[in-house]
Amino acid sequence: MLLQIASRKFYLVATFLGVVACFLHLDARQQMLEGQRLKAQAIRAAVEQAVKAMPNAAAEDLSRSGRLLWEAGFAFTGFALLALGLGLWRRERGWYSIPVMIVVFDIVWAFLL
Repeated sequence: MLLQIASRKFYLVATFLGVVACFLHLDARQQMLEGQRLKAQAIRAAVEQAVKAMPNAAAEDLSRSGRLLWEAGFAFTGFALLALGLGLWRRERGWYSIPVMIVVFDIVWAFLL
């Protein structure tokens, strides 16, 4: 069993990195949406009070951390593609449609942000 896992390490790493990238992009989307919601609340309150809208520090922090997570997700996606290519180059056994679909789903999901 351990020998089979050792012979497929790039395949397994590609799958793992793709899943991590999906979760990073999911969290990035949630943080960006929360930051946008806080910005919209500040603007709405300023319009109702007829004053100039002030930047919301919490909204800026959420947007910045969401953007950082989004970029980290793309780094993991790139490493997953690299590991996938290395696994194919080394002719490791495995169902490559699984990590390919995870990476494609992740890229589509990230661009929906």
